[in-house]
Amino acid sequence: MSELSQRHVTEPHLQKCSGVSTTEVRNLLQYLQSRELLEDREAEPPKPSRWKVSWPFHIGHSRVS
Repeated sequence: MSELSQRHVTEPHLQKCSGVSTTEVRNLLQYLQSRELLEDREAEPPKPSRWKVSWPFHIGHSRVS
């Protein structure tokens, strides 16, 4: 409940942070929805990462003479 009261979260996030089953999370969300206590919205698209890593990559040190 703490997660839900502070921000919008996804079902998978709720399941992961609470440690309960998918069924239990869905039951809770259905209960809250039936009581009109749940505000839902479309998930925002993931933000692009600033770091792009390609494979294979090389990590090394260059020597300065």
